[in-house]
Amino acid sequence: MVSSSVAITFIFGGIVVENPWNIFIWLFSAIAFFIDLGEEITFDALDMLGDKKINSYSIALKHGPEMAFKISSVLFAVVVLISFIPLIVGGLGSSYLAMILIMDTIIVFSIFKI
Repeated sequence: MVSSSVAITFIFGGIVVENPWNIFIWLFSAIAFFIDLGEEITFDALDMLGDKKINSYSIALKHGPEMAFKISSVLFAVVVLISFIPLIVGGLGSSYLAMILIMDTIIVFSIFKI
């Protein structure tokens, strides 16, 4: 739910500027969704005691923290892959590449840390 709320802001922005079907809007929305979902799953695994107290139904509680970390890592890897699509389809230049390389480096580092 939270990840959907984060991702939908890009789509609403596209609607506001009367261009909701722009591929970049959907790609950035997907990036935001998968980053947030991976982060939520990771932090659920790190806060299993809190989740138990509130009777949360999390992946970490159901399948263990190792599985939650694996799923998060896959989601983060999907983000890295998606982040290069704008370069492949064209339309975004070297400024995007510079920023996305910084983001992807942080994400890859995070994958290895979790």
